[in-house]
Amino acid sequence: MRKLAVFLGICLLAAPSLAPRAATTVVETFETGGNEGGWTWGGPNQSVQATGGNPGHYLYIPFLDTFAPQPRTTIPTSEFGGNYEAQGVVSIGIDLVTFDVDFSAGGRPLSLMLFNNNGTPGNGSDDWGAYIIGPTNIPLPGQGWLSYDFPVPSQSPALPPGWVMTGNVGSHTWSELMTDVDEVRYFYGDPELVFIFQAWELGLDNPRITKDTLASEPGRVPTDMLMTRLTSTQVKLFWSPSPCAGAVNYGIYEGDLGDFTSHVPVTCTDLMADFEERIVTAPGNHYYLVVPLGSVVEGSYGLDSAGAERPPSTAACKPIQSTACP
Repeated sequence: MRKLAVFLGICLLAAPSLAPRAATTVVETFETGGNEGGWTWGGPNQSVQATGGNPGHYLYIPFLDTFAPQPRTTIPTSEFGGNYEAQGVVSIGIDLVTFDVDFSAGGRPLSLMLFNNNGTPGNGSDDWGAYIIGPTNIPLPGQGWLSYDFPVPSQSPALPPGWVMTGNVGSHTWSELMTDVDEVRYFYGDPELVFIFQAWELGLDNPRITKDTLASEPGRVPTDMLMTRLTSTQVKLFWSPSPCAGAVNYGIYEGDLGDFTSHVPVTCTDLMADFEERIVTAPGNHYYLVVPLGSVVEGSYGLDSAGAERPPSTAACKPIQSTACP
């Protein structure tokens, strides 16, 4: 008689809301004389001022003649660039002030733009990326410092709602952008609109990026899973989704009972629509593993009876990252 067994990646779910997160926020305060990210207004006369910021030091420009100020990074390898997906980037923010503008600039929203330089740094003509228009307008004279923060869904496999692809997009995608961000830029207004040139006196402080190292983790499948035999050569697996934000897919592995290192993929493309899969079984006695998959890595294969992590497949769907999210 053929034997079938099911093993799952087990995720501890007790009091998940109390589990500590691994989120960290990198903030450039300009207090030490540095400039993480190489932030610039794009003008020749900017400087770091020791007082008047939010609080303390800040990046000041007394005169900028432009249709739309665009404070931005210039160092792709800084904390503000790189692989957002792997870093678990969840948000980007900045503090801004307008000391003076030669006539009204009211009604303009602040937009966040993320760019890839297409492998040609210094040549903006082929840059591509995405932008989102924020709900809050740019600061006006007399309003003082205003703070802006934008969620960045770095784990999303598709373009998130509200985001618009821009530049030399071609076949490039949001998912691709999230693996290689070269520039962070803020745009004073809707990037699709045309504005007249004005003279601005401006300041920026506390540009920041928040990363959750657990956001990209696929995690483990909870323990409530069922298997039904449909025919002598076919079974159906049912499971509950991983609670981890990085799980975007599931892999099904089959192995030979008695050799618990023999599992190989049956499929790496279960698309999470219903958390179930029909499996045509090969001759012999088998066990099955359901493993959450992230965009870059796969999660845990679960724990064995001794509480140790089961080994990954020698033909794994993706590189393993077995740390469980809360």
